[in-house]
Amino acid sequence: MLQIGWIDFSSDHHDKVMTILDSLKEQGAVDELGIGTIRDRLSDYLFPGISTIQTRAKYLLLIPWIIHYLESRNVTSKNFIKQLHELEYKFIDVLSEGNNELGIFGRDSRGNLQRKPSSVYWYALRKYKISKLDVTLNQYAELLDEVIANKLKTTQELKAAEKDQLGDDRDAILDSRFQSFWNVCPPPEKWMESLSIHLTKREAEFLRETIRLAVPHSLLAHLLSLDHLHKVDDFKSIEAVTTILPQLPEELQQMFQLALDFAQIMYGANIRFNVIFNKLNDRTNVIVEDRWEQWCHHMKNEFLFERWDTTVLFHKTNPDDATRTFVKRWIDFVKSREYDYTDEIDEWIRKREVSLKGGRAKLRINHQANNQWIGLGKLTYRWSNVKTILEDIKRGL
Repeated sequence: MLQIGWIDFSSDHHDKVMTILDSLKEQGAVDELGIGTIRDRLSDYLFPGISTIQTRAKYLLLIPWIIHYLESRNVTSKNFIKQLHELEYKFIDVLSEGNNELGIFGRDSRGNLQRKPSSVYWYALRKYKISKLDVTLNQYAELLDEVIANKLKTTQELKAAEKDQLGDDRDAILDSRFQSFWNVCPPPEKWMESLSIHLTKREAEFLRETIRLAVPHSLLAHLLSLDHLHKVDDFKSIEAVTTILPQLPEELQQMFQLALDFAQIMYGANIRFNVIFNKLNDRTNVIVEDRWEQWCHHMKNEFLFERWDTTVLFHKTNPDDATRTFVKRWIDFVKSREYDYTDEIDEWIRKREVSLKGGRAKLRINHQANNQWIGLGKLTYRWSNVKTILEDIKRGL
């Protein structure tokens, strides 16, 4: 059984680790060959702030609104997390009222909701500077006692200052002392009782501009430009986004192409993993065999090896030594184009999985499974989640 130790790193490390752990729970997201670190770093470069467990853009606003509401009620750190979660449960019903919209947290699980939206979106809120503080959610809660103390102190100062005819300076003092921790547009009226998962025009404009300003050099920012955002329905896959490749800055073009090429190269390793698994279990999977043949044909006849640079990949993603060795060995095999001679590379793949999973490895001879496909498919760098966020924003404009 997988055991995980915890070291108290920075809030940024904490949020990223929790996001990775959640993504591993997603069906079909098991990384059998340990290339997830490279995948995630490329994903973060292209689409910073987006994770595989985010659903709708509205939560980027709802969480700050709820927390700001709790701040206004002087909720102490002791009660903050509890009341935050209570309101998150309340909004399951509010957002679900009278519709069948997808992506509403807790609609099916209700009281069994494992990760709350506040946890899922916290890293994104910081990345997009919607939250002005670089702290974890629990660290944020601890700050609230200080906020309440400052409010009390300022109230006393204002009462004393009113005797000296403070006048218009009163608002300036309040603004400086009570400056919110949030950069967010205000919620609509009666939002606690009635709120749509869809964005209003004002909300969509706010998110579009805020994200673009926060991560200006990312592919996400460029897709949020009005010219590209209106075409988002045409981008059925991440490969379809290559139609705007010539319009991107040169470095972003190179990184995007690098990510797509890496996905194509490593897709072959995932297919080969399934071929090996079926052989070990004395069965034939026609779908897997066909995918292998198609992949080999593409790599021999269509893939542009002259633009590929393994050194750049490792420089940009900084994988550990074991991952670097395995990926380089697979890339050398791919570049050889000798795909009829697979005994040696098959053994490398088997040893790689066993080194990662030991007795749980599926490529051990005694492992049985009924799966038609095991492990990752072709890497998409969280594209389905990105596309949903983009569609929400587009729909609101």
